[in-house]
Parts: sequence; structure tokens; C-alpha cells
Amino acid sequence: MIMDMSDYNINKRIREEKLELCVVSYGGCGSTSLIEELMSNGINCKTGSWHALLCHCPVKVNMIIPIIYIYRDPVKAFLSMRRRGEDYYSVNQQKLSNNMNCKKSDEHLLSLMIKQFYEWTNEKAANVLIIKYDELFCIGIKEKLEVFLNKELLNFPIKHISPIVDDDVVRNLNTQDKELFKKYKKYIDHINLYQ
Repeated sequence: MIMDMSDYNINKRIREEKLELCVVSYGGCGSTSLIEELMSNGINCKTGSWHALLCHCPVKVNMIIPIIYIYRDPVKAFLSMRRRGEDYYSVNQQKLSNNMNCKKSDEHLLSLMIKQFYEWTNEKAANVLIIKYDELFCIGIKEKLEVFLNKELLNFPIKHISPIVDDDVVRNLNTQDKELFKKYKKYIDHINLYQ
């Protein structure tokens, strides 16, 4: 286990570290860009606990602070994480399972991503804002974040930078990846159609 996920322990850490907003994703979703802009607006989004696990928190925790859950097409997010190398790929699986000794494989990573998405989106919560990666670059994100955080924000929408993992990369998948994504197609489609 990386961290005790009880509400009590998480909220104790939040208070001690003065975390003001928790941004959660399964990885490869633009959360780093979002956090950089939120931090430039004076919002503390990075602490030890956030780096250790909360950034990819596998279960929905009743935190005493606002939470932004950001997601993206799981195929593109998965490919983005794997492209970054073994360390990133392994660490994300450890965080998404809250297990330092978890098995590591493509299927394990994808299944953990899907499980986390369902965990965070299954029931609405007043302190959780769910946004899709593409929204970061649209004019409406500024108002959406300002209403949620009750704070005026600068630098939104975020300047769009063409992602390395784009539609061309997805069209040219190898056979093994095609089979994996086919196996989980129902869940991938659900995430992509989520509103």
C-alpha cells in the first residue's frame, strides 16, 4: 500500500499540507497543464500526498476540499503514459492500485484507468467537478472553473499544444494494442461518450 485511503487519514494530510484543491486523473489527461495554471492563480494543488497518490487516487474519497476529476479518451491517455517510459508507466499503475508491488502490464493499466473513471463518475458530489481534457482549451472552461472554485482565474482557457498522441497515432496501432482496446471497447466508448 502507498497510503491509507481512509477519509480521516486523507483529510488529516490535506490539513497538514494545506492542499487547497485536489486534481485527480488516471494520467495522460492534461492534469499537469491544468495544475500549472491553477498554481499560477495562487491555488495550492501540489503537496507530498498529492504526488504520492492523490494525483491518481484510485477511489473516491470524501475530501474536505474541492476536487477536479479530469479525464480523456482512455486510448490516447494510455498511449501517452506508455510513451513516457517504464518509470511513468509503472508508477501510474502503483498509484492507480495503491499498491507498490502490483503486477504491471498494458491490460492492468487500462483496467485500472477504467475502474478509476467509474469510481469517480458513478455518483455526483457537490465538491467534485468532472471535466474532459478537450474542455481545457475551450472558452467555457474559465467560467466553469470560476463558478466551481468561486474565484476569478487568469490564463484560461489553456493554450492548446498539439498532443504527441493524436488521431494518427491511434489509427496506426499495432495488433496487440488493437486487441486490447477491442476487449475493453464497451468501457472505452462509455468514457468517451460520458457527459
